[in-house]
Order: sequence, then structure tokens, then C-alpha cells
Amino acid sequence: MAPKFNMISHPNEWKRQIRSKSQATDPTSTQMKQLEFWQQFKEYANNKYQDLRINRKPSANHWFDLPIARADCHVSLTCLLSRSQVGCEIYIPDSKELFVAFSEHRDEITKNLGSNIKLDWLELPTKKASRIKATHDFDLANSETWDQAFEWLAVTYNSFKREFGSRCKQ
Repeated sequence: MAPKFNMISHPNEWKRQIRSKSQATDPTSTQMKQLEFWQQFKEYANNKYQDLRINRKPSANHWFDLPIARADCHVSLTCLLSRSQVGCEIYIPDSKELFVAFSEHRDEITKNLGSNIKLDWLELPTKKASRIKATHDFDLANSETWDQAFEWLAVTYNSFKREFGSRCKQ
């Protein structure tokens, strides 16, 4: 013998459908272009650079985060289509002390990165995060010039990884 239960109330399917539709909006044309940019960058970097193996899946965001062998910061590559600009930055989410430690070696870091990389040191005093950033302008509206941007991103990322990854070890 077993009891027989009759359903009196059940989840409202209409509410569930509305909620899923509002959360799953279609990507914009800019987001689709960003996704295409990062997919092609990943393919470019993995084919051209043996030491730059990108395993993460590209997204439709304007940034693409990569590790640098540290847990307290990472490199964030950026693609700003509206400004026709790419960037490479050290993103320090929660350590003003690390930013200060890097800042104490600012001249040496700048020299080691080379004259073709101009750094902006952004402590962001009202925020928890800090950034050390380099940018470069490219004609991103023309996808035929993307290889030049990919090359700059890959070379700059490797330089940042080498310079910041081992400095001021935790």
C-alpha cells in the first residue's frame, strides 16, 4: 500500500518563462563583434605563440582576463570598439599594498617593458581595485587590421606576464 497524492498547487510556468526571457537577452551587435574579436585573438595567439596557450572560452565582453602566475592580480586585455583601442592592464582587485609595491619599481618596470609601452598608473583611491594599463589605437572597425592588434596584445601580455608575474612575490 502507498498513499496517493493529488497535486493542488504547482510552480507557475508563466512566471518561469517570463523570468528566463528577461535574463536571456539577445547580444548586441557590439557584443557579437567583441566575441568574434576574442575568438580570433585566441586562435591567433594559440597558433603563433607556443608560450601563450589560451584555454578559456572567449565571451562577448570588452575584456579578456588571463593569469600571470599570481593569485592577487591578473592581466585584463581590453577591446574598446567605440574608441578603436585595445589595452593590456594589470588588474589588482583588492590590494593597494601590491599597487604601492609595483609603484616603488615604476622606473625599472617602465624601462624593462620598453619605450613602445606607455603605462598609466591608476591607483583609483576611492575604489578597492587598482590598475596599471597600456593602450594602443587600431582601426578595429576593419577586421582585416585585427592581426596587428592581436600581435600587440600577445606581445604586451607576454611582457606584462614576465615583468609583473615574478615581481614582489606574495
